[in-house]
Amino acid sequence: MVCALVLLFWATGAMISGFTVMCLLLSALLVLKRDLTPCLPVIVSIYCIVSVSEFPPYFVYMFAILIPVAGALIFHFVYYPVKKPTAGAFGLAYLCVAASMFMGGAFTDATTDKLKALGFAAFLGLFPFAVYVLIRNYCCEKPKRQFVEYAGKSFAFLGLLIVLQLLVYYIRVWTGVLPGGEVHLGWGISNGAASVLLVTAPITMYVAVSRKNRVLSLLYAALSAVQYVGVVATVSRGAIIFGAISFVILLVVTIVKTPYKKTYIAAYVAGAVVVGVCVAVFREEFKTFFDKAFETGLSSSGRDVLYSEAWEVFKQNPFFGAGFGYSGRNAYLNRHPMYYFHSTLFQTVASLGLFGLAASVYMYYKRVRFAFSKGLAYNVFWIIACVGVEGYAMINTFTFLAVPGLLLIAVATAVNETSNAARKEEDSEKALAAAAQTESEKTVAETDGAALAEPPVAEESESADPYNGYAEVSAQEGNCAQESPIPEEESAEAREDNAQDIADGNEIPKDASGETLAPSGQGKSGIKRDKPAGGRRGKRKTSR
Repeated sequence: MVCALVLLFWATGAMISGFTVMCLLLSALLVLKRDLTPCLPVIVSIYCIVSVSEFPPYFVYMFAILIPVAGALIFHFVYYPVKKPTAGAFGLAYLCVAASMFMGGAFTDATTDKLKALGFAAFLGLFPFAVYVLIRNYCCEKPKRQFVEYAGKSFAFLGLLIVLQLLVYYIRVWTGVLPGGEVHLGWGISNGAASVLLVTAPITMYVAVSRKNRVLSLLYAALSAVQYVGVVATVSRGAIIFGAISFVILLVVTIVKTPYKKTYIAAYVAGAVVVGVCVAVFREEFKTFFDKAFETGLSSSGRDVLYSEAWEVFKQNPFFGAGFGYSGRNAYLNRHPMYYFHSTLFQTVASLGLFGLAASVYMYYKRVRFAFSKGLAYNVFWIIACVGVEGYAMINTFTFLAVPGLLLIAVATAVNETSNAARKEEDSEKALAAAAQTESEKTVAETDGAALAEPPVAEESESADPYNGYAEVSAQEGNCAQESPIPEEESAEAREDNAQDIADGNEIPKDASGETLAPSGQGKSGIKRDKPAGGRRGKRKTSR
């Protein structure tokens, strides 16, 4: 949505309205959101609203629009305080570079504008530092991988926005043949637009290889390729050369990183066929276009004169340079308020001297170290972006433009640092999960070992004879009978009683099965039982 609004305001020339809407949107996000990640699309693209090369006189009042943004920023700092503020891993490097810029021109005899030098030092030195610190403290509260991917999408849509602006530009200037010469988008010319695309195209490919959906992955890959076409459309010779180098590296790295290798190889082949057909069909048009782009060959376009001057200025001011307020003899080659030497190296030594060179080396050392550290796949694609944009900046001014150059580099650097933190976070989570899994397996193994060490418990069979108990009791009674035999005299008396009962006509008692019961003095088992006093036998003796 942000990119669509920026394109609309740029295409219609409504710069004041566009800046007003974007600043109000930014203010609302500052007030309502603690995590400022949603502000990234606005931060990286707001300058693209500018559609003219020279601002009208009334444009100075546009700075009044920044008042609500400043108020919202102060409110955000007070209402959403950071528990542990950090300057980040690059904070010291940024401050060193800023210090060298403020010291630039100290003790120089060259003609300089001190006030202008101070303004450029503040803008080029403190602005990118502020953007970097803001992102490190307020834009990383989401899961870090999600933040890195969101930032990657912000760069991808910035690249799409610039491609669409180039398309609108060519439609406007179309005369039946492909135009040549410098492209003017308002906020930047050919070199500036091409430099931004050299940053966004590789990062867009990172978004492509990170997609789990095959179709979305291919769409982002196609968008990255279109951005490289946009680099060619800027007709910037240096950007085309360094863009070709980074593009070749990108093709190889993408095949290594993508999970859809076969699909991407097929897409490469299909893309090569399409490009070949287009070149064959529109051969004359392409020839005319590149003849105009390289009509001066690989000439330096006056840069060699500037480089020679920069070396002389450095020799005269070796420690702190001539500063940003310097104005030299080749001013006709510069169309900017600051005297540019069109090279990162020569601009550094001429304007900042050895002090600035040391600070810049320290900054580049930090960037290279973090880019090659163990992080997400973003790091690899950021390295490819640096190959293109930093290589081109050696013959261009991109690294000494606060907007968009240093702004985009500060954002991408903060994302690089967060990428490393995200990888460490994920590795820590995996290590904890592995430790928990190992502990669980160890506990299970110990439990199983204890169970195996216990002796087995015999189980009673359900099919056991339910009458075993009775059999044991009977056997015990039999044993008792054998141990306690009936005395002989008692047996004779019992027989006499039975004979008397038969003689008296009494029946001998029988059980239900017809078996004769034992005499009253003897149980069925043969065990002698006590007779109650005054029994039947006593009565019979009395009657007799």
